[in-house]
Amino acid sequence: MNQFEFSTGNKPKNPCIGYCQLNEDDVCKGCGRTKDERTDWIFLSDDEKRKVVGDAKVRLAAIKEAE
Repeated sequence: MNQFEFSTGNKPKNPCIGYCQLNEDDVCKGCGRTKDERTDWIFLSDDEKRKVVGDAKVRLAAIKEAE
């Protein structure tokens, strides 16, 4: 299971892998979430979390491609 897969019960899993380093756009190089998405995570609904996870996956792929 990778960091972007959903956990049991279809509840979104926090994509954090413990490598918290922001790039120049304030996007975490470890999970692909923005600074605000990381701090707001515990307050988001499951649907909002799913959107964040999807957006983060795209951002993280772009970060890795640019390196």
